[in-house]
Amino acid sequence: MLVGKDAESFGTVFRLYKEKNLSTSLFTSACNVFLVFDQTSVVTERLVILYILYAYYADVPLEQNPFLTFFLEFVDQQNVTLLRGDWIEQHFVCAILEGCMDKVESLTPLDVFQQPDVYIPLLHQSPPALEKLKYNVGCLIDHPDLDETPVKTATENDDDDNDDDNLSNANQERRVSHYLILIQNQATKLDQKVIKFLSGLLLQATKRTLTIPENEVLIHAMKLHPYVAGLLPLAPKELPTLIELNHFLAVDLVPILLNGSVTNAYLYFLSQPKITCNSMEVIHHVLTTHHQALPDDFLHTYISNAIRTCELLEGSWQERHVRMVAKFLQSLLDSQILPIADYMIEIKTFCLSYLKIRGVASLFRTVSLEVV
Repeated sequence: MLVGKDAESFGTVFRLYKEKNLSTSLFTSACNVFLVFDQTSVVTERLVILYILYAYYADVPLEQNPFLTFFLEFVDQQNVTLLRGDWIEQHFVCAILEGCMDKVESLTPLDVFQQPDVYIPLLHQSPPALEKLKYNVGCLIDHPDLDETPVKTATENDDDDNDDDNLSNANQERRVSHYLILIQNQATKLDQKVIKFLSGLLLQATKRTLTIPENEVLIHAMKLHPYVAGLLPLAPKELPTLIELNHFLAVDLVPILLNGSVTNAYLYFLSQPKITCNSMEVIHHVLTTHHQALPDDFLHTYISNAIRTCELLEGSWQERHVRMVAKFLQSLLDSQILPIADYMIEIKTFCLSYLKIRGVASLFRTVSLEVV
């Protein structure tokens, strides 16, 4: 029922599902789709399920939604390693809990998946209202720790953040060193302050070139705590910008990101023109050093757009890009990552167009020998 519905709006998919289950009680219908959630790893399908569980009870107070405890599993910041879902799903649930779903009904799951930063807010401060929801759920299930962990007021929450605010006013280098020590010392899981710092740093990486220590703290965090990659919000459309601004970070970061559930969205934006030299170096690293298999349709689109980018450049910029494309293709052919037969016509056309540029003649000979 949910397969292949990522191009239809959330509202349409919910209406179709509801109509198909008219003979079933509301709660049973919701439970049936709830049980599918952990059986699929497709993010767009999981977003649809979350929306259906919300929409069935959208007309009653959120506290009366029987799936509220399920929603809260996506945002319980005291147990970062136990959080459900990836960061897109977590922010989608935050939008549900914070009452920001008005504009979502007309969107498609693909819209949210490809450009989550456009359609749902990516920064959430866990406001008092959200803490109150957690407290109310605890009351309903008679949580044993409620007396020991009362709901904090807005003022108390602000006090808890004072240490982090004071730290942000200190020298950035000392701040980075502080968090690097925390990351290395927290063997099992990272606390929420560290996650918040890393999220902010990753956001900065799409706006400016990070310092070497800033690069190191992000890479250390992801290598020592791989689950962190799924918690840090990096909008797929921002990945090409990050690669250009922070190439050395991208070499280590992109292979990790492409192992996550948002891989298809990242690949979509990576394959869009213009393809840059930095981008080709990163993709080459993914394919040859990490030996990660990338979808054939992505590689074909990526290579076609890399070649097409040559036509958009002039002078020394064009020559540099042509040399990089030739080197990229030659390496992938030598490594037998690309089947020559599938790219024969496109590569030969490219070579004949730029035969005088260094490296292209060698690539042309490689392709021509295959014909013989």
